[in-house]
Amino acid sequence: DGNALEAANLVLHEFDNHHVNRDLSRTGQLIVLVSPGVGVFNIPKLSLAHITRKRLNDNGIALDLICLSNPPLH
Repeated sequence: DGNALEAANLVLHEFDNHHVNRDLSRTGQLIVLVSPGVGVFNIPKLSLAHITRKRLNDNGIALDLICLSNPPLH
């Protein structure tokens, strides 16, 4: 549960329009997502995760997830 995928899609929307009014603040092809949790997210299988993965693959953008908590024990 959380809004990590929504945050990634907001950034992907900015990268989709990279050719319109180009400024040099959004020219990278990498998204760094910082999470205070352990990196385990409960999401429906075919909803926003599928759309986000397809948009990342189509545009050739990498997404790095940085988790600031201790890893889970399992």
